[in-house]
Amino acid sequence: LWPAEIMRRRPRPSRGKVSGLVAERLKEGPSGAYEALQLLRGQTKRAGQAGDWSRALDTATQGSIALLQGGVVDSAEELAREVLEVCSSGELPRDACLKAVLSLTSQFPPESPHTLKFLTAACKWSATVSDGAFGDTAVHAAAANAAWAQKEYESAVRHTVVAEEPRTLAKQLHDLSLPPRLVCRAVLQFLAMENLRDANAFFTEYQELKGSRGGSTLIVFCRLLLKTCEYDAADLFQQLVKGFWNHIEEDPQASPLLTTIGQKFFGIQPPPNMLSTLMNMFMPQEE
Repeated sequence: LWPAEIMRRRPRPSRGKVSGLVAERLKEGPSGAYEALQLLRGQTKRAGQAGDWSRALDTATQGSIALLQGGVVDSAEELAREVLEVCSSGELPRDACLKAVLSLTSQFPPESPHTLKFLTAACKWSATVSDGAFGDTAVHAAAANAAWAQKEYESAVRHTVVAEEPRTLAKQLHDLSLPPRLVCRAVLQFLAMENLRDANAFFTEYQELKGSRGGSTLIVFCRLLLKTCEYDAADLFQQLVKGFWNHIEEDPQASPLLTTIGQKFFGIQPPPNMLSTLMNMFMPQEE
C-alpha cells in the first residue's frame, strides 16, 4: 500500500491515547512539553498531507486540549493554531471545524495572554467561514471573555459588540466605571454593523445602570444619534456630527465608524477605501 492509503486506514486517535501521550511527555518537564508539541504537530501535518483531514483535525484538537489540561498553555496555543490551519484547508465541513474551534475556546484559561492570541486568530478564521462578515458570535464571545479578564478593554468592547451581547457589554462598562468614550465607541460599532436593535438595547441598559450620572456630552450625543438613525434624516445626522465633533474626535476610531454609519443609514457615500478600514477595525492585528 502507498503511505497515503495506510494513513487513511489508520484509526483516528482516541482522546485517551492522545491524553496519555501528552501526560507521559509532561512528566519530563519543559523539554517533554516541547517534545509532545512537536510529536502532535508532526502527526497532524502527516495526516493532512495524506489527505486524512478528519484525523488531522482530531489530533490537533485533542492534543491542544490535553496540553491545556496539563497546564502548558503556550504549547497548546501553538498546536491550536494547527487546528485553524487544518480548518483553513477547505477540505472539511464548516460545522465540524467550528465545533472543534469552539471546543478549544472553552478550555483556554481567560487570564492567559496566549488565550487572547489564539482567540483573535480564531475570530479571523471564523470570518472566512461565517455567515456574518465579522465572524462567528460564539468565538467572539470567548475572545471578549479573555479580553475582559486581561483588562484589554478596547478589544473586549469590540469582541462583545460582534458577539451581539449588548446587555453584557453595558454591565461591564458600568461595573468597571469605564469612560464615556468607550460607551460611545460601542454605540458606533453596533451602528456600523447596522445593528440598531442591539445599539438601543446596550444604550438603554447602560443608562438604566448609570441613572442620573450618565449625562456626559458623549452620552447626549449617543442618545441623539440613536434617535436620528430611526429616520431618513441625512442632514440632521451631518449637523449632529458637526455639532459634537470637538468631543467625538478624541476617539481616532470615531471618524471611520461615523462614515460607515452615514452610508448604511443615510446613503452618504464614503471614500472607496472605507470598507477595508472598517474590516481592519473589527478584525485588527493579533493581540
